Amino acid sequence: MRNATLVPSILISCLLLGACGEERILPVCGNGVVEGRELCDDGNLEPGDGCDESCMLESRELCDNGVDDDGDGSADCADPDCFSNPLCQGSEVCTNGFDDDGDGLVDCADPDCATHFSCQVRERCDNGADDDGDGLIDCEDGDCSGHPLCGGCDAEIDFGALAPGESRYLVVDTAEAQGLPAPLCAEGPPALHMRFEVAVGFHLRVSAAALSGSLVAALLREEEPGVTCETDELLCRAVEPPILQIERSALPPGSYRVVLAAAEPGSTGQVQLGLSLIAGTEEICDNGIDDDGDGLVDCDDPGCAGEAGCLVEDCDNGVDDDGDNLVDCADPDCAQAPPCLPPEDCDNGLDDDGDGRADCADEECAGTAGCLGSDCVVNADLGRLGRGAMVSASFDTRLATHDNRASCGGDGPEVVMAFTLDATATVRARLHQTGDHVLALGGEAGAGSWCDDAEYRCVDPGGSGRPGDLTVQRLGPARYFLWVDAVSSQSTGEGSVILEVHPPFV
Repeated sequence: MRNATLVPSILISCLLLGACGEERILPVCGNGVVEGRELCDDGNLEPGDGCDESCMLESRELCDNGVDDDGDGSADCADPDCFSNPLCQGSEVCTNGFDDDGDGLVDCADPDCATHFSCQVRERCDNGADDDGDGLIDCEDGDCSGHPLCGGCDAEIDFGALAPGESRYLVVDTAEAQGLPAPLCAEGPPALHMRFEVAVGFHLRVSAAALSGSLVAALLREEEPGVTCETDELLCRAVEPPILQIERSALPPGSYRVVLAAAEPGSTGQVQLGLSLIAGTEEICDNGIDDDGDGLVDCDDPGCAGEAGCLVEDCDNGVDDDGDNLVDCADPDCAQAPPCLPPEDCDNGLDDDGDGRADCADEECAGTAGCLGSDCVVNADLGRLGRGAMVSASFDTRLATHDNRASCGGDGPEVVMAFTLDATATVRARLHQTGDHVLALGGEAGAGSWCDDAEYRCVDPGGSGRPGDLTVQRLGPARYFLWVDAVSSQSTGEGSVILEVHPPFV
């Protein structure tokens, strides 16, 4: 419950009825007490006296100081409060959806907005188009110099695709390194990267003999080959006489790097290196790897047929599928399966269907009577959307305010977008960004609620500049909020969100 000063009559009723436990007491606008998210309360609901009918301060926006004075997400001439101000007449405001200067062109379609940050288009590096209009396409554009598809993380030596049973032997010199990151146990560059790909699970044997210098050897696995340069470091060891030997078993398919780097500053050297890939001989049925190299993983492999972990109870077919003498919802394996959960009661304060969200915070309650309405301040309304719709919106959190918090890490300013579904649908939101943001989606939580009171999903892309992807199945016809939340006040930036609406069973 948000901090609030309780009205005496409400408190007395609460005590008499014995319902003070987990019941939420919402602020009452017009009672002369500033409560919760109210910014004022003059004891009435009359607008025009400095405090409006929602207990929000009426316009205090100064139209020429570059600051969002009234905290509604818009500053100066971009704020509707300033549209009639002489300072804002005759010039196009680039983010308000109006033809301010009367030339028939709105926002970014107006040449006056060509240099405005919200109208700048960044070069995408993989679509064959000149996105930013500088005459250079994809990797020809210097904006793409650090992109993986444009050689931003290419290894000095690339063995290509290798298969179990293959080996590679060579002498390498770290003096030939070209500046790629060094592993954690090294003192820094230079670091020489050797890359290879494997399509099936395998065992790896690495031998390294130092011919000169003081070096370390590391094994890395690429997280998203061709998408980012990020890697997971699996091991790092000093290459010490007479020879370093490393073995790693049950490695999953993927793209790997063996890296040689200086153990101390300025210590380059040569290493005689051997890589040997060995096939797995037996499928391990619970590790997510194709251990025996037949293209089938875990329970999909015939070798795992009949294994206890590969028997799954189908929760609505009337059959004891996993052989434990318990059928469908009587089987504990089905305790959290949709056919075995009760529906959510949207006004009893309980998580009836066991999904961790109660009442309006559960997407099943979106659009119900008790969950209509909100005091959420919205920066952009994407409109009413039907199945098959796809819309995009740009954002910039550098001048935004911090009024809401996303559960997966939004402690900085945020930009809030609203949209309305006209039928049950699956919604997918894709985030492209500079800075470091999380992406959250929620619904209305009733009168007096805020944007983040009914959060349904939150995704953290995991770092500055990384894309995010959020999908929520079967959202009912209702109004929803989508907000981009900076991880901290130092991680703000700009970007765009693409929102797709699909049929409910995508």
